[in-house]
Amino acid sequence: MSKQESKEKRCPFSSRWSSPEKAAETIGVTERTALLREEGHRNQVRALHVQQEVVATTKNEIRTSWTTSRPELRMIQQPQ
Repeated sequence: MSKQESKEKRCPFSSRWSSPEKAAETIGVTERTALLREEGHRNQVRALHVQQEVVATTKNEIRTSWTTSRPELRMIQQPQ
């Protein structure tokens, strides 16, 4: 008997589920929750990147405007 056959002979759903349909429903919900969680995480990461870009841009703009508005400071080298 191969591994595949032994897997098929085993009950495909846990004893806590009353039927394969219930098992499929529960598993479906779990998978969907996992996917939603993953999507939410991706959105959080994306939001964080956008936030970091905005902060970086703002800092650069402030640095640029500050040096250009005061000609005597133009010669000071800006940290990169």
